[in-house]
Amino acid sequence: MQDSDRVATHKEAAPKRVQRDESDVKKMVACFTSGMMIDPFSQDYNSLVNVATGVVMPTGDTDSLVQSTEKGREQMHLFITKRLNSNKVRF
Repeated sequence: MQDSDRVATHKEAAPKRVQRDESDVKKMVACFTSGMMIDPFSQDYNSLVNVATGVVMPTGDTDSLVQSTEKGREQMHLFITKRLNSNKVRF
C-alpha cells in the first residue's frame, strides 16, 4: 500500500474509541434516568446544582463562580495598566 492510498484518521475516530465513547454516554444517561444523580436538564434551576448530591449552591457563591473569568480579566488589565504600562505602582 502506498502512502497516498492511506486514509488519515484521528485516533478519536477509531472504531474502538467510538464504541467506548458511546458506552460512556449510555452509562451517564443511565445514571440520570435511574435517579442515582439529579438530571440537570429535567428542571429549571436558577442556581448551580451538584448533580451527584442535589445540593444547590448558595446564590452568592454561584455569582462569584460564574463571574470569576470576567473578574480575572479585570484584575489582569488593572495589573498591566498600573504596573507594566505605567509607574503608578511598583512592580
